[in-house]
Amino acid sequence: MGKTDTDTHTQRLANVVVGYALLGAVVFRAVEGPHEDRIQRQVTNARQRAVDVAWNATFRVNKLDTDQWKRAVHAQVKKFQKECMVAIRVLEGADDDGDTHFSYRRSTA
Repeated sequence: MGKTDTDTHTQRLANVVVGYALLGAVVFRAVEGPHEDRIQRQVTNARQRAVDVAWNATFRVNKLDTDQWKRAVHAQVKKFQKECMVAIRVLEGADDDGDTHFSYRRSTA
């Protein structure tokens, strides 16, 4: 049995759809990749600062004064949480000032 015109058209259509999806993925990564990488670096740096503060507080603060240690570490953890929330809002489509702009998630909601 030979291929019919319908089989050929179906194969071509499938190739076009797959090619379009791959091209879209490459373009999306090229456009959004640097921004996402910058946000990831910011979160990683914030996490490292939080760990450094907790580690230093362990040596700097009186070992018998657990409340002082908790206050020092708690303040840094809260700061880290805030930085993470800002990063998440930015990745979801909100600027640092809270203004929203286009995002894929919003466009499909």
